Amino acid sequence: MSVNKSKDERTPAAFRRRRLALGLSQVKLAAVFDVAKLTVKRWEKGTRSDARPAPIPAVVWLALETLEHRKAATGRLDSD
Repeated sequence: MSVNKSKDERTPAAFRRRRLALGLSQVKLAAVFDVAKLTVKRWEKGTRSDARPAPIPAVVWLALETLEHRKAATGRLDSD
């Protein structure tokens, strides 16, 4: 799988697929990104609790790509 993703692929469903491809649960990804599990859930759902859109911040996509690169290069997600 190529780790270069176009902006068109930056959807909540794509985010979820990429998290699963990394083998991470919502809880584990939330811990890696230092956010609440609910935040990851909202990113994957695409909405906030009040039904407003919840766009995934660009920095989160960058961090996800960094994890993908690390896993592709080392087979691991941690830096040790």
